Amino acid sequence: MTILASGTRAWTFRAARANIRIYGYEEAWRQPARLLADLFEFLNVDAAFRVDTSRKRLERRAPRLVALSCFLKRHEIWYPLRSLVPPRLRPALSKLAFRRGNPLAMEPADRQYLIDYYREDIQRLASLLDRDLSAWLRRG
Repeated sequence: MTILASGTRAWTFRAARANIRIYGYEEAWRQPARLLADLFEFLNVDAAFRVDTSRKRLERRAPRLVALSCFLKRHEIWYPLRSLVPPRLRPALSKLAFRRGNPLAMEPADRQYLIDYYREDIQRLASLLDRDLSAWLRRG
């Protein structure tokens, strides 16, 4: 048994199934309000609590000047330099330094390799979670 199924199996042995909630990232974030309502109910958080999901964080972005970015990070200049910028100027400078990009695309051969490598584990995890994970096994 590999890491996906064995890790999940270990958690289900340590705690009652009713005390564990597992979400699929893609399916959960298609409807963030529904995800958060379910999660808050599970955690006994006040149902009236609302989270602002209008702002996107951790979106993929690429440096406009790749060589400069690599140089600054390699020589440990990037983070000290960043800390010198006043917080109110950071969003504007971030827009200048980075460009938002399209999602990364995986080569079909690489995807097929990973599907073949993890196939048995995905099937075990699907059985353990009693969920249909067949989409993980499609070529895309």
